[in-house]
Amino acid sequence: MACDINTLSVERVCEFIAEHPDILVTHPELIEQLTLPELPSGIVGIAEYRSRYLQQKNDKLSQKMQQLVQHAEQNDILRQKVHQLCLAVLAEQSIASVLAVLQKHMLEAFDIQHIAIVLQYETRPYTMTAATVTQYDSEQPEWLRFSSVLAEQQPYCGRLAQEEKTFLFGDTRDAIGSVACLPLDHVDLQGMLVIAHDSEQRFYADMATDYLGFLSKVIGQKLAQLITNEG
Repeated sequence: MACDINTLSVERVCEFIAEHPDILVTHPELIEQLTLPELPSGIVGIAEYRSRYLQQKNDKLSQKMQQLVQHAEQNDILRQKVHQLCLAVLAEQSIASVLAVLQKHMLEAFDIQHIAIVLQYETRPYTMTAATVTQYDSEQPEWLRFSSVLAEQQPYCGRLAQEEKTFLFGDTRDAIGSVACLPLDHVDLQGMLVIAHDSEQRFYADMATDYLGFLSKVIGQKLAQLITNEG
């Protein structure tokens, strides 16, 4: 039965505390609102408990603040690396040089050891001087496994089945732990840029993909421009 707060007596409060001796365990925030007596020296009492509780609370807030600052610093470093990579890609004048720049920057800036670019075509392969781009008919079963990446226009991050790794990376498939499949979608080009790491934890399903999505748009536009020029 609920008590009227206006008629709540000291006796009833004492009874409630006696019935709920763990009240400060289940509701530690109450310790901040209590007026506590001074205890003789050497006795550990509720005042010290409150002091410890408040110190722990401050420590948690301080730790969270440090994590936020660290995350902001890491995010700024990542932004700078992606910006530098995009500038380097846009400065190149051939597909082969774009791929070379990608390989170099991905390894040095992001510790990405493996890169694959696959392009799909409807009637005939793209004409290009670079032999390092793999091309597949849009109806080939291997390519259809990745059709959702283009359909949803969102990077896919995670692990691949063995046959999918073989399709993308051939003999180096056993070195692939996790991948990020980035859609390359342009009026003159459709395909994927796939970056891979030997760690299975590097790319995972619920990771943030804002920078990856931006990178795929820049690279897709540049490759489309070069394919048109080299065609």
